Amino acid sequence: MVEAVKLRAEIREDIGKAAARRIRREGFIPAVLYGREVGNVSMKVRVKDVEKIFDNAADRGLIKILLQENGKKEEYITLIREVQRDPVKRNLLHVDFYQISLKEKFQTQIPVHLVGEAPGVREGGVLQYGARFIEVECRLADLPEVINVDISKLGLGDKITVADLPETPGVEFLSEPETLLASVVVPRMVTEVEEEAEEVPGEGTEEEQTEASEEKEEE
Repeated sequence: MVEAVKLRAEIREDIGKAAARRIRREGFIPAVLYGREVGNVSMKVRVKDVEKIFDNAADRGLIKILLQENGKKEEYITLIREVQRDPVKRNLLHVDFYQISLKEKFQTQIPVHLVGEAPGVREGGVLQYGARFIEVECRLADLPEVINVDISKLGLGDKITVADLPETPGVEFLSEPETLLASVVVPRMVTEVEEEAEEVPGEGTEEEQTEASEEKEEE
């Protein structure tokens, strides 16, 4: 199972715009934790802690909320569902966390990791990356950390899509089957050189050569 990033949170007693502004001045932002088991809980989290999670690109992964309430600490495995930022300054304003149940399936995105070396690259091709994440549905216990994509048989002009992925037990791929994950393409410069080589300078096209031959016979 994917390791969750820990995030400390505190119960938020005061609700409203004035309370939210005061919380932000103290270095926190309002947040909500919701889910079938936990219900709906108003919290506050430190801005720097949330921004650190985003800097590490963990916003697509699991977040373990460590919630302090009346001297007690509860832990909840969650996913970030909604983020609100100031449209001009881009400051964090609010975050929603969705609690994941061990029993139910949920949807999330898993990063793609290319494995191996593509033979087409040795033949002069260029490896191009496709989608960096795949949408999946599964239970928490089946959630993979990454989706490994084997490119060791990827020849020149070949590609791999979501439809080509082997089945992963307990995981359903929700991304479109034709979603491109990786391909090996011929460099544009090589293609242009080959096209130019097909036309010998001075000889013109086949039609032009025929016309020139007829004019010469008339002379």
